[in-house]
Amino acid sequence: MKRDEFIHILNKHPLLIDGGIESEIYRRGVYININYNGLNVDNPNFIKEIHRDYCFAGADILKTNTFGANRAKLSLFGLQDKVGELNFRGVELLREVREESRRNFLIAGVVSPTAVYKDGICQDDLKSMGQIFKEQIDTLIAGGVDLILLETFDSLVELEIAIFAARQLSQDIPLIASLTFPENNKTIFGKSIAEVTEVLNNAPVEIIGFNCSRGPQNALKLLKEFNEFSDKKIIVMPNTGYPTNVNGLLLNMSNREMFGSYATKYLRNGASIIGGCCGVTPEFICQMKKSINQYSPRFDGRTEGIEFKPLIRYADISGNRQKKNDITFSEVEKKVISAIPLWKRSKLGFWLYKQQKTVISMEVLSPKNLSVAGMIKKVNSLKGLIDLINIPDGPRASARMGMFTAGYLINKNCGTEVITHYSCRDRNILGIQSDLLSIHALGLRNILAVTGDPPKLGNYPDATAVFDVDSIGLVKILSNLNKGFDIAGNSIGKKSSFLIGVGVNPASGNMERELKRLALKIKAGAEFIMTQPVYDAEVYERFYAKIKKYKIPVIIGISPLISYQAAEFQNNEIPGMEVPQVVLEKLKYLSGRGDPLEYGIKISVELLEKLKGKYQGIYFMVSTRKERKAALEIIKRSDEIVTSK
Repeated sequence: MKRDEFIHILNKHPLLIDGGIESEIYRRGVYININYNGLNVDNPNFIKEIHRDYCFAGADILKTNTFGANRAKLSLFGLQDKVGELNFRGVELLREVREESRRNFLIAGVVSPTAVYKDGICQDDLKSMGQIFKEQIDTLIAGGVDLILLETFDSLVELEIAIFAARQLSQDIPLIASLTFPENNKTIFGKSIAEVTEVLNNAPVEIIGFNCSRGPQNALKLLKEFNEFSDKKIIVMPNTGYPTNVNGLLLNMSNREMFGSYATKYLRNGASIIGGCCGVTPEFICQMKKSINQYSPRFDGRTEGIEFKPLIRYADISGNRQKKNDITFSEVEKKVISAIPLWKRSKLGFWLYKQQKTVISMEVLSPKNLSVAGMIKKVNSLKGLIDLINIPDGPRASARMGMFTAGYLINKNCGTEVITHYSCRDRNILGIQSDLLSIHALGLRNILAVTGDPPKLGNYPDATAVFDVDSIGLVKILSNLNKGFDIAGNSIGKKSSFLIGVGVNPASGNMERELKRLALKIKAGAEFIMTQPVYDAEVYERFYAKIKKYKIPVIIGISPLISYQAAEFQNNEIPGMEVPQVVLEKLKYLSGRGDPLEYGIKISVELLEKLKGKYQGIYFMVSTRKERKAALEIIKRSDEIVTSK
């Protein structure tokens, strides 16, 4: 489609564009563990189903599932070499839906910010950013999109670069430029609508406007302001908005009926294209369609007479395009991928990666009440005997003081390095990001990412679990923060400096699955491993032989066995803890006849001696005073082992 053809359609009647593809993917049960653009290849029928629902809801323009499918953002998932395939396939899926549905909707190739831009970025990086845009847009055009939608831009400078890149590739294809105005009707870089339109009025784009931007009500205000400063055609794509305080309750007041009523208001105020963004489902679009049909009886059949390109396949042209797109992105990729060196992030990072010290960590539970004095006293009593304190996050689904509050108080009052466990069980992805930013601000750097025990194991069995992501997804979130990006791939200003740990069970009954998940955790960005308790040296050695190729520090778990009853409790009640049958029988035999505690200490010391050189730290999992005393005795007897380099 050419620019004049597109304008001709819009001069006759407005168009309806679909809603938020990414939020719809999430709503349908896909967690953010994976890259959503990758679904174009990995689960195409799922993406086609979403497109089909928007199509039959009445959308005249459907967006490709390519938001974030540029080299810079894909590199966060190790998919930087899949730019061509994922974008081309994104177009291909929509063209298949168009043919199968026999509905002549237009296809908008979606291009988002690179997440590389920030104030003061150097000229060379701006040029590289242009290359990133060109690579993606070139593939979208080759795939057969009808127009390019530059969406959710918060930097006017970056948007100009994207527009210039698109026009270098094609003078004919229609361009839509859409920014977002999150607060006070300004971009996050402080640009007002007057400043934005001053630039875009002279830019080679057909449509300007906005998406997201705090819901349908605020969108009407933005539209009126755009009309005041620009004569260009305007696109309006609000999200469902933020919760509103109603009598002390936070409620999202947006619903499809409200969106339907605002659709008419947008048209009356001069919008040429209307639709939705995050949270706007096919049901919302259907309601908007009904309202629009009442406003404009000629709203159907708007793309009749347009000649669409024949459907082609990526496999037919991928070889030729690979030669054409021989572009180097090394400088920008280095900036995106690089993070603060491991040894500079925390004392633990220095000990593991620089000093190569065998570290000793002891578990301390946060209190179940308001008093922290006992916890602080306990940690102070361990100073000089251990290097680190581990703070579990609601172990065995119990309700305790927040782990990062406890970690902060220990760090502040005792000066002891802390490893903070973080469970995915109790938070959605928004809560996770908020927590992690808070944890970083409190000075805590070492995070053990865990999925978490289900609530039914704890003393609140009716509590609801969230599990928006598992530990693999959490590691990806942490890794992205370390590269300077939030969950959505937006810049957070500077890079965080978390040292990312993960758990593993060397004695798992399903070792194939355990190793596969560990490999995924390491690929996602894990930087050290902490094991479940080890009681069998041979089992651990088999496990270690399979993971040593990763060259990642391992902190071995030791849970002192103080009695037969305690060992049996671990086996039956604590997930992931498996005491060998031979050890259980020995402890049972010694009960009443000998000293089970001495036996428990002895097997731990012997195990550490035998496995010397196959771990970089020891993690004592203790919850009682007796277990803590046993752990200190193990440290005392193993002094030569744990202080060796």
